[in-house]
Amino acid sequence: MAWVSDRKDLLLFLFGVCMLGAYVRYARTLRWGYLALAFVLFLLATLSKGMSVALVPSLLAIDLYLGRDLRRARPWLEKLPFFVLGVAAGLLAIHAQAQTDAIQSAPDHPLPHRLIMAAANLAVYWGQCLVPVGLNPRYSYPPTGEGVPAWAWFAACAFLAATVLVWRARRKALLLFAVLFFTLNLALVLQVLPVGNALRADRYTYLAGIGPTLLLAAGVLGAVAQGGWKRWAVPLLVLPYLLWTGWAARQQTGIWRDALALWDEMVRCNPKDATMRDTRAAYHAERKQHEQAIADYSRALALDNRLMLARFDRAREYVLTRQYTKAM
Repeated sequence: MAWVSDRKDLLLFLFGVCMLGAYVRYARTLRWGYLALAFVLFLLATLSKGMSVALVPSLLAIDLYLGRDLRRARPWLEKLPFFVLGVAAGLLAIHAQAQTDAIQSAPDHPLPHRLIMAAANLAVYWGQCLVPVGLNPRYSYPPTGEGVPAWAWFAACAFLAATVLVWRARRKALLLFAVLFFTLNLALVLQVLPVGNALRADRYTYLAGIGPTLLLAAGVLGAVAQGGWKRWAVPLLVLPYLLWTGWAARQQTGIWRDALALWDEMVRCNPKDATMRDTRAAYHAERKQHEQAIADYSRALALDNRLMLARFDRAREYVLTRQYTKAM
């Protein structure tokens, strides 16, 4: 990962995984030292990124999977320090986002639409976690006035159908844990409360992806353990999948080699997003690549003529290239 600002997600993943490991040891041994270690690691995860608050309910999902009796007070009381720290970190993160205008009221996307998109996002996150196709460095919101796109309705329906199936199979502890862990760790970034101007981001599944991959690994090991033809057929099927996902990951890292490659990919994946063109135009303008900047500013304004700053910046580029009539 070449994006320096994304280091917080990697640190969250590191400390989060270590915290979960320490908590599993505590839940199995009930030795307080492991719980204290889990809390210290949770503190480090919280200092990395406020999204760590989702790890607190994930501890209850672990309890549920390990068969702890959640009707007793102890499993809940021992989470209290985690809960207090998590809420404080979450409120601080919301305040910081609000100070930078990252939290939006999303007037063009009313609450019912955002709820449908949240369900669709969960389905897409799950699918792309296991089959990484159609990846995008920035997933844009649907264009203003177009409502909920057809793919989102389909994905939301798939999510609802999967929810019914999981509920009917809820006695399968591993399946229930995988779904709960995945959902809980994505709940805060499903854009029901809009933060930023992206619909979703692949980096949010760094930690949440433990759920689907754990379920996939358990399925493979279970099939191999049955013996017979599955003992050799399943590994033969899994090996191409692992090679393909490794190749796909290698290809995806190529878009991060420099800023222009990143913006080129964003424009390619979001051809109707004016802000992508506007940002790439600014990149060209900084490097005195005036013709490329003018072309991108013009395309951005054709997509959204409300971008007044882009209009001003294009006029500046016209002046720098001595096209004074067009700058007027």
